[in-house]
Amino acid sequence: MQIQDIDQMDIYEALETYRDLKVELGPTLELLSRLEKKIKLHVAETGEILEVDGARTKVRRGYVRSTWDNKGLRGYAAGGHPEILKYLTETDVRPGVSIKIKE
Repeated sequence: MQIQDIDQMDIYEALETYRDLKVELGPTLELLSRLEKKIKLHVAETGEILEVDGARTKVRRGYVRSTWDNKGLRGYAAGGHPEILKYLTETDVRPGVSIKIKE
């Protein structure tokens, strides 16, 4: 399929084509997933960094992730401790759309 063909499709044709490609590629995507798991397991177990032409593995070190009770801290701030709000950073998260294919 050519990119210019996509630009000419109406939205229903685009969804149908997406569905058809997802179904057609399903077995290949499953194979890719199994290969990825095998490679990651090997690297995790051995620590070996694998490299072939066009592909390389890398390892991210483990770390401690901290989370806070946002609702609880906002309540604490509202209950007479607004000074903790100076440690608050907010960012807008854009809405997203996902497509699920029925099998």
